[in-house]
Amino acid sequence: QPWCMTDSGVRAGVADARDVVLKVLAANDGSLPLHDQSSPAIIKQILGMSKKTIYQYFVDKDELVNEVIKVILEDNEQNCSHDCIVAENAVDELMKAIEMMEEMFRNMNPSVLFDLKKYHPKAYSIFEKHKSEYLYKIIRDNLVRGIKEELYRPDLNIDIIAHLRIDSMMLPFDPSLFNKQGNTLITVSKQILEHYLFGIVSLKGYNLVLKYQGIAKQQ
Repeated sequence: QPWCMTDSGVRAGVADARDVVLKVLAANDGSLPLHDQSSPAIIKQILGMSKKTIYQYFVDKDELVNEVIKVILEDNEQNCSHDCIVAENAVDELMKAIEMMEEMFRNMNPSVLFDLKKYHPKAYSIFEKHKSEYLYKIIRDNLVRGIKEELYRPDLNIDIIAHLRIDSMMLPFDPSLFNKQGNTLITVSKQILEHYLFGIVSLKGYNLVLKYQGIAKQQ
């Protein structure tokens, strides 16, 4: 494969092109049916590259999908970690998560995870690892922070609630649950997250949520 060539200049050029391919496709993950027969034409339209050119940088479609998923998850992790650092408190952290979720899900196909699991199981396993390790830690840390700040109920079982939140995050992607009612991915995800948030906050945290929601409505 081209990226294995010994000439450092050629290898660097190919690595740069490969990086561009991944970033552009990752930015279009919500509307890109990588499992579909039409995906080469859509990829060509997005990148201005032929299928033959694209696969100079990847062994096959599975490797392409795997690498796109990695780029998407790495970007999400950076955004989440940044929000955790700059958030004023645990509630603010979740409010920022709602904003990020709305941006991320705006053009995303709700069946994306179902398709990933069905057609690209290795890529789906990358997502599962991200969910069970990184997301679990982020959620757990937020719960610990919220309890210390007296914004969350002190009687919460952190591990149970963290796992509950992870499982509830997947519900909007289940095509058998919400698609028939015509709800968007954003609408369902936001309702579930707000339901989770109001279930864990203390009275102090409840009042803070209302304050943040009021500010958001004014913007």
